[in-house]
Amino acid sequence: MLLSLLLVLAVLAGVAYLCFHRGKKLPADGCVFVVGADTGMGEITAYYLAKQGYVVFAGVHLPASLDRLKVAAAEFSPGCEKRVIPVQLDITSSASIAAAAKQVEQMIAERSFPIGLIATVHTAGVAIIGPAEYLPIARFRTTLDVNVLGHVETTQAFLPLIQKAVMTKVAGKWQAKKDRHGNSRHGRCIYFGTGGGVPAPSPGLLAPYMISKWGLEAFCQCLRIEMELNAKPIEAVMINPGFVKPTQLFSNGQRELEATWGMMPPIAKAEYSRHLEGAVSFILESPGTHRLEAAIAVEKAIADERPALRYFVGWDSFASPLVGLLPTALRHLILRHTFNRSTGTIPK
Repeated sequence: MLLSLLLVLAVLAGVAYLCFHRGKKLPADGCVFVVGADTGMGEITAYYLAKQGYVVFAGVHLPASLDRLKVAAAEFSPGCEKRVIPVQLDITSSASIAAAAKQVEQMIAERSFPIGLIATVHTAGVAIIGPAEYLPIARFRTTLDVNVLGHVETTQAFLPLIQKAVMTKVAGKWQAKKDRHGNSRHGRCIYFGTGGGVPAPSPGLLAPYMISKWGLEAFCQCLRIEMELNAKPIEAVMINPGFVKPTQLFSNGQRELEATWGMMPPIAKAEYSRHLEGAVSFILESPGTHRLEAAIAVEKAIADERPALRYFVGWDSFASPLVGLLPTALRHLILRHTFNRSTGTIPK
């Protein structure tokens, strides 16, 4: 009996080791492309990775960011501005994505970096909020274009650069190249989801945003298993932040909502404005997690020899999947008293 118990414990310990042990921490070496580095989590991720020693190509949408990022990087940590290279990118434009990939490829070749592009980090996103029954379908399409399809196309454009940097064929099979430190360096495609990922509950009034984030999660998981099917040394990873501050994602969403009210029938505002006010007050009152924690999670996902599928950022990110597993009535009760709480009275 005792021997059987010890055997079971040994098996469980082995399974836990395989599931949770991430191997050694690889040195900060190589180039990384950050999609959406104008502001928020993308911006600080670019600076943080540069500070660790990576060469960071910072994909920015706003022309003003091309010059501003160098100055801001120096303020973040003197010297890291030398490793931040802004690149113009509009992820809703196929021409812009192709041009950015070509520019990065040329700069890697011209500057003779010891290691090429080892990772892409996909942080760009919009948060269009509003009631699903009235929100114009064009607002859904805008969200999907930025939050999903833009990242899919960017991945397709940059994946050949990652493969070139980390893969080689030996006897007809793909193998990871050895870096200058003798490590087998795998590539990474890292995507920003939301909350605790697919197991977490989906609050009301976030339909376009949640559809897009869960769609991106599906793409990430499909890509990861596809790389495994052909033994390609590239892992797709999710970063799942809870409420992160400061960022412009929610404030931009509020501004978008003011314009969107005019696109919906008057009854939409009459029925849902008090619920949106409750959601806004809940977000403003929540302490949130500093955006630097998201950058730290990205660096860990790149440096871990065997990365997890997802990295949680913030206590609420850890808690939300647990809430998602609760019975529907209890899950909705929690949502109605947190994010989906209401203010004011029910309209007559």
